[in-house]
Order: sequence, then C-alpha cells, then structure tokens
Amino acid sequence: MKKFFSLIALVGVFAACQPEQIETAFKVAGAKLTVNVSVVDLDGTEYSDATITSTAGTVSGKTITFEAAEATAIPAQTITVTATTPQLPKSYSQSVSIPEVIAGGVGTIDVRMVIGEKIDDYTYSAQLEEQGDPELVDVKFLENKHYTTYEHKHPHGDIVVENFFLNDSEYILTGTVDYQIITSAEVIAVEALYDDFQTVVEQIAEVFNVEEEREAGKLDFKVSAFGMWASWQKRYATESVYAVVAEKGNEKLTVGEFVVVDYNTTVAEEIELGMPVHVVGHGKEGHISEHQYTTHGHDEHGTPHVYTHDYTHEYYTDYPIYSHYWYGHGVAGGASNAGGGIVFAE
Repeated sequence: MKKFFSLIALVGVFAACQPEQIETAFKVAGAKLTVNVSVVDLDGTEYSDATITSTAGTVSGKTITFEAAEATAIPAQTITVTATTPQLPKSYSQSVSIPEVIAGGVGTIDVRMVIGEKIDDYTYSAQLEEQGDPELVDVKFLENKHYTTYEHKHPHGDIVVENFFLNDSEYILTGTVDYQIITSAEVIAVEALYDDFQTVVEQIAEVFNVEEEREAGKLDFKVSAFGMWASWQKRYATESVYAVVAEKGNEKLTVGEFVVVDYNTTVAEEIELGMPVHVVGHGKEGHISEHQYTTHGHDEHGTPHVYTHDYTHEYYTDYPIYSHYWYGHGVAGGASNAGGGIVFAE
C-alpha cells in the first residue's frame, strides 16, 4: 500500500510538467564569490602585516566575500581594493573586475598587489593604469560518473551543454562536485622609459609571473526527480597595464610599463532541466516509435481500450525516457470506465 501512495505522489508532482521545465521542491542558493588578496614587495615577499579595504563586499583579513540573496546572481562590476602596511608611508589602491556569477554559482578571484621597497633612495610601486573586462577563455564540464549520462543539446548563456546527468532514483538529489582553481599570470610586454631604470622595471614585472594551484573548490547541486543537470567551471583572463612609479620626496616619476594577462578568475555553475520528452521508450535521431498500451478501462462493448501514441526523438538516447502518462490512469480517453490504477500488493 505504501508503494501505491508513493506512485500517486510522484504523479501529482509531474502532472503539470512541460518540456524543458520541472517543478522543484527546493530553493536555489544565492551566488557566492571570494576575492583573495596578496600584498607583496618587489621581490615577491608577502607583507604579513598588510591590511586591505574594499569598496564592495565583506572584508575579513585579506579576503573579500560577496554573497547574493537566495536565487540571486552577483552582477558584473568593478571594485577598488586598497592595501596599507606600517612598513610603507602610504596606501596603494587598484581596481578589480568581477564577472557575473549566476544564482547557485560560486567563484574565486586572486589579486596580487605589488608595492614598495627602497632602491637607490627611490620607493617603487606597480600601479594599475588600465584593466580590461574579464574574458571567458575556457569552459570545462564537471564529471560525475555515479550517474547516467543523458545526451541533450541545450544553450545556456555563453556556453552550450551537450550532455546532462539524470536523476532517476531520488525525489530530491543533492551532492557536491569539485572544480579546479589555478591562478596564473603572464607578463607579455615590458618597457623601461629610461635606461637607468631598465633593471628595476624588469624586476618588478617578473613578480607578476605566477602559477599556483589552489585547493579544489566545491559546487553544491540539487536536482528534482527525473530532472537532468549539468555543471561546469569557467576560467577568465583579464589583461592589465601597469606603470612602474618611482618616488623620492616630492619627486614622482613613471619609469616604465608592463602588460600582464591574469588567469585568476574561476567560476563554477550548474543548471537543471526537466526531461524534454514525456513518453516511456527508446529512440534515436529521426526515429518514429509507436507504442500501444492496454488500459484498465473498457468501452460499452466490454472491449479493453488500446492507447496508441506516435512520437519522434530529435536526438539519440539509449535510456528510458519517463512519461507523465502512467499506465491505467485514464490516458485512453473515450467511453465509460476509462481510468483505473495500478495497485502494488504489500
């Protein structure tokens, strides 16, 4: 009897589904983004006593956190981060570009600020002059081999999903997938404006060449019964121009420039879709199938109803596609006594 009521409950959940839609029994979390700031001197040694502030987000130590409200995205924006240390007489600021993170997504950005150190009575700093918008350079789909792969092409924003995973076993499926965070930056051009400063400009630029793999990030997902989902990570590149500034007393002189490409922003996201076809069966591209189901209803002559349904798959799948048409639940239509039901014995 328990199985009968479980089946009826599932029928109620899916009765109103439309292709590419599914009613969910949970709320999508708000987007979350973490900005990790390191403050270093000209040889790459970190200032352990440095403090930072930011024009947006919540600052804790050298970390800035953005957390959106439930089911809300973090919009693309630019913030200003300021660093100070007792070892230097002034503070330094630079802009940080943040890409959009959709609801339920998570992301991380690593920011490297190079400031200070006296050389030949000058204090040098690398000051951000120009910063481009983050550009999407790589999309990697996250694997979860515990679940069945379902082939279905679906565009989502700036990417196209080719394969989904299918939840065919749980009313609400929850889990976590890992995504890789690699921070890297490459200096692609260096120019000293004066020969006497060639060495120091090259030294400062070299600090920006970095390759670091961080601890794996975690992306949570929730999927409704007979829903399919996919997750991925996106990596962004940002091109920036820095000026090398030398200061001594009231003298302030730009002595060189360099260009850096930062691969320092990683975002992980996921989406859920309802099953796009609603009839039990197997198919492949271009294949038309005909199925006949005998219901528990009879016409006025006592003959059982036979329900025939033709449908076409627009893609290939070798996995059963679950229907909203449940055997014996009145899908035949027609004369008297259509309907009935399946009862499992205890």
